[in-house]
Amino acid sequence: PIWLTLVAWLAGVFVLGGAPAPVQAAPPGADVPPELAPWVSWVKDRELPAGDCREVSDTTICAWPSYLSVQATDKGASFQLDVSVFGPSTLEIPGDNEHWPQAVKVDKKAAIVSRVGGAPSLELTEGRHKITGTIPWLSLPDSLRVPDEMGLIDLRVKGDAVAFPSRSDGWLSLERPGDLPEEP
Repeated sequence: PIWLTLVAWLAGVFVLGGAPAPVQAAPPGADVPPELAPWVSWVKDRELPAGDCREVSDTTICAWPSYLSVQATDKGASFQLDVSVFGPSTLEIPGDNEHWPQAVKVDKKAAIVSRVGGAPSLELTEGRHKITGTIPWLSLPDSLRVPDEMGLIDLRVKGDAVAFPSRSDGWLSLERPGDLPEEP
């Protein structure tokens, strides 16, 4: 939905210190909330063309993840990641050596996950992609490694939504607020 794309773009601006993050305007006929309708033409004017990667702090960035959804249970997690890619890119996905992603798909097609810098990663081509996968485990870990580039995260632990997911140094806490020990 366009409102999510706009929020992701704004988050990218704040996180990257003013560098524009790519967005994609709503397709013709898409439902746009009335309060966002005035922004549609503004978003369309700023959408990056294919092949238009950005330089940020001497690093070329071509992949812009916008939204990550994680559903964690005692037996494993499933994830969905939306990403816009403006040039061939390697993208880290959730997981680590101990909790390696399985059944990963890019746009509903099986994908090969490789290890780059010790992290599970995918090679992506230009375009908008939806990445899905699962991460099995024997018991719910305290945290899950997620790339720092993830802007918006929707986390559910054992079916309960976590309103403000806690992240630290590339790790997403899988503890629900009610599960945390009380401070002394």
